[in-house]
Amino acid sequence: MRKNTPYTKNIIKIISLALLYSAISTSAFSKNITGFECAPDQLKKPSVYGGPGPKHLRGDVSGFDPCNPSVEFVVPDGIERPPLIVLAHGGLGKKGVVDIAKAFQGSGFATLIFDVYEMNRVKEKILMNSYRQMMLYKTTLGAVKWVKNSKEIDNKLIYLYGISNGASVVINLASSLKSDEIKGVIAEGPTPNGLGYPDEINLPVLVVFGKLDDFAAPRGKMRWEIAEPCSMNKKYDLYPRGSSARCSNDNKGGNSETTIDWSKSVKLNEGASLDIQYLDGAAHGAFIKDYTKESKTLPNGVRLGWSVGGSEESRKKLIDITKVFISNYR
Repeated sequence: MRKNTPYTKNIIKIISLALLYSAISTSAFSKNITGFECAPDQLKKPSVYGGPGPKHLRGDVSGFDPCNPSVEFVVPDGIERPPLIVLAHGGLGKKGVVDIAKAFQGSGFATLIFDVYEMNRVKEKILMNSYRQMMLYKTTLGAVKWVKNSKEIDNKLIYLYGISNGASVVINLASSLKSDEIKGVIAEGPTPNGLGYPDEINLPVLVVFGKLDDFAAPRGKMRWEIAEPCSMNKKYDLYPRGSSARCSNDNKGGNSETTIDWSKSVKLNEGASLDIQYLDGAAHGAFIKDYTKESKTLPNGVRLGWSVGGSEESRKKLIDITKVFISNYR
């Protein structure tokens, strides 16, 4: 691990913020969520365009509206002001983090999840990673700033958890945010492809890869070895300075650095640390489904690994190492 230090009830209350905004609001909900306002001005509607293959977006992307129907803010019953985990999903959308969110709730954490496709009114999910990450970054950042004022959680103990594209985004948020905003970041299966990685981080970061994770990696390689052509990456004005400044569609020569190469070069600011762990019995997205070894052949004939899921034991281990990380950075 790289580190830089300066010297009850078994009922989980699912709080649907959309209900609060509707005529069917109830006191059972309102007593749990206080002092918030809807933010419809944060919602945009970018257009989708492009030919065969992953599509592009045109126009501004959405921030965070707590009244969007996709938002679920869940507080375990009987726990006063628990720590909160904000989850950033991957290409599957919110359904890809529902099960792991439930596991965190069962371990005593509040959770906040949402779907950026719904937040942006984008039905097409086969998008270039850069556009997925733009949506995830802006919405997740807005979600953190909104939930920071919640009286239902310990707002000094907020953590980010991201999977796949969401993992790449929360790593960048570890550069944008400070320790008085969130305490740490857990990134499951990130990729350098999209908007890249930051040049420096301010917070503790735990990166987790399933040992069987070959998702989107060339045949014979694993996800942590992915290095895509720079032409696949884009710059994004809201992102912290990072690898896309040197490797993007503006300077198309060469390939992006791998996650492992980035981990060796990233600057750790005061209080930051970086640890990478590998999970037995898991591929990409341990909670998505039971482990399935798969591959995918692109139209150009290139064959990629496409293995997804994990064993029950790997899912338990993932929750355990996340809990240890959180207990170390409170």
